[in-house]
Order: sequence, then structure tokens, then C-alpha cells
Amino acid sequence: MDSDRDTVFIVDDNEDLLKTLRILLNRNGFDVLVAENGRQALDVLKEAERVPDVIISDIMMPELNGYDFFKSVSLEPRFSHVPFVFLTARSSKADVRLGKMLGADDYITKPFNTKDLLAVIQGKIARTKKISSINDELNSKLIASDQEAMDDTDQTTYLLHVDWDDKMGPVLQDYYPSEMSAPFSLQEISFQLYHAATAIYGQNYDIEPRGVLLALMNFKRKAYVYFDAIPDEAKRTKSNLFMLAVVAPAISYFESLNIAPILTNMTASIKSGDEWEIKDFHERIMNVLQLG
Repeated sequence: MDSDRDTVFIVDDNEDLLKTLRILLNRNGFDVLVAENGRQALDVLKEAERVPDVIISDIMMPELNGYDFFKSVSLEPRFSHVPFVFLTARSSKADVRLGKMLGADDYITKPFNTKDLLAVIQGKIARTKKISSINDELNSKLIASDQEAMDDTDQTTYLLHVDWDDKMGPVLQDYYPSEMSAPFSLQEISFQLYHAATAIYGQNYDIEPRGVLLALMNFKRKAYVYFDAIPDEAKRTKSNLFMLAVVAPAISYFESLNIAPILTNMTASIKSGDEWEIKDFHERIMNVLQLG
């Protein structure tokens, strides 16, 4: 395989489709790996010299179906970050909803438009590379700004609530546990995480909430960052952007999927204007991490 070409892994029990997609992707500058079912796909991944840049999988396959294949991939640290797209004839709303609930990056139904498929593949790869670049930049900045964070004796999980101020930028509004003295600046973490995520997504969070899992390698921690906005016509951006972030010694991909609905509920409380306690949401997040 050409080390300069991105690799797409196609998993489908239709041999004709595999051949067609291999030709299509090769012609568009991709290297291609193929497997005919989930079980075979796991064997291919174990032997692969390079981690694929994106995985495209059918759902209904013999031996190991697409759902179980996706779960196995997501639990393996070497492959859990790889964008995973279901490409399937199962096109009901319930099927699409299940695929997205499981955490797949996209869901494409057959028959499909080849241009749309290529666009999805290119978009997922571009986003992954951008996240990797942002992580590298974020880590280097944090190392330079706070060397004492190398002390990893603090195993505390922090929940941060950060608002965007048009003049000051990201401002840490609240955090928990507030009685703890963190070995690093939570305001600095807030600032860096906010700008890392906005570099990936932009600032149009009035369209739909977004979340991303980032690595803080120098802190030996992970951060799950979740954005949303409250409409406000008085603002230049027509909305009040805010960020919720869980910073912990470790957060797996599947744990982030369980954290997301907790932060969605926290977002709803913020938007409603009802009274809420950050401590309550922190406790729910800790239950997820302890069960994980």
C-alpha cells in the first residue's frame, strides 16, 4: 500500500459490491481493504500494517453482523477513533436511528450515489486529521503553559461550564468539584478546549448541539466537550454559546456516548432557566465512568 494514500476498509458480504467499491476508491486515490463479514474484518484489522482511515460496513452479514463488528471495533483502543459508516439496505427510520444511537459516524442506505459516498469518506477523513492536528497543537500549548500538570497524582474528574463572552472569549462560569485544588488551571483548560473544538466545528452551534472527545496527552487525561447555544437576538452572533466539558483521567469512546445524554439534559436545564446543580450532573457522570 502507498503510505501517502488514505485507506478505506469496506466490509460487505456482496462480492460484486466489494469489487465495484474497490475500483471506485482506487480510481479516486484511496487504498482499499475488504472483508466479507464482521468476523473476517476483525482478522483483517489484526493483521493490517496500517490503521484504516475510515471503515464502511454493511449490517446484515453472516458470522458477525455490522452492529457487533462496530461494537468490537469501538472497544479496541487502536481502532476506536476510526470513523465508522454503516452502508446498508436497512433504510427504515428505526434502523437509521439505531445506527446513530450506537454512535456510528454516519448511516448511508442502499442504493447510494457514489458521489455522496465519496463525499462522506473524504469528509470523515478530513475531520479526523483536523482533530489529530488540533490535539497535537493543544497538547504542545498546554505543555508550554503549565508544566506542573505533568503531575498525574490527581485522579479527579472535573465537570466544567464555560460561556462565550464577545469581549473576553471563553469564561469558566462554574465547575465541580469546586472544593478541589486542581494541579492545573481550569480556566486555561477551558480556553484551550473551547478553541480546539471551535477550530474543528466552527461557531455555528445555534444549528445543532455538537460533542467531541479530545486527548490531553501531557495531562494524561481525556476531555469530552459538548457545545450548544441559547438564542439571543441582542448578541452579535444571535446566540449565547456555551460549552460543557468532562475532564477525566480516562474516557473511553463508549463512555463518551453515555456521557453525551447527561450533558444534553444539563443543556436543557441551562436553556430552560430552571434551577439546577452542577453537582447532580457530576454525580451522574461519575456513575457512568465507574460502571465503564
